[in-house]
Amino acid sequence: MASSNRTESRAPLKRRLLTGMLIGLGYGWLLLLGYAERSLEGRRLYLLGATHDAGRVMQGTAVEHRVWVFNPTLQGLEVDAIPSCGCTVVDGVQRQLSPLSGFVLTVRVETAGKSAGQHTETIDLVVRDGHHSWRERFVVRYEVARASLSQ
Repeated sequence: MASSNRTESRAPLKRRLLTGMLIGLGYGWLLLLGYAERSLEGRRLYLLGATHDAGRVMQGTAVEHRVWVFNPTLQGLEVDAIPSCGCTVVDGVQRQLSPLSGFVLTVRVETAGKSAGQHTETIDLVVRDGHHSWRERFVVRYEVARASLSQ
């Protein structure tokens, strides 16, 4: 009889510890989401590196950049990438994005045939959740250097 009382007295302690841990994890998750909202780009997805300035590049070279895409929601999403011109290629697009997961996109812009001066290329991610669709945007800026006359 004494052993059953001792076992029963430990059960509430375990429940309180588990409840405390779950509450702590919940607060930690909320703090992480708050920080991410402040430091990451994107409307509903978290985008890390969505705006990139490549600086000056020589005509004919390629500008390459990586963008990290995270789905902070609890529902699966469908994702398609639409570049603004044929000089831009996006590798790594997954059609399905699982809840609470992410992937890396590699954006490659070819500068062959581009005139000297400032250029901006955009890539729109069309995202669908089954009921709604929206666009997230990546921007790559660069300046094509003028060719020098002295060779």
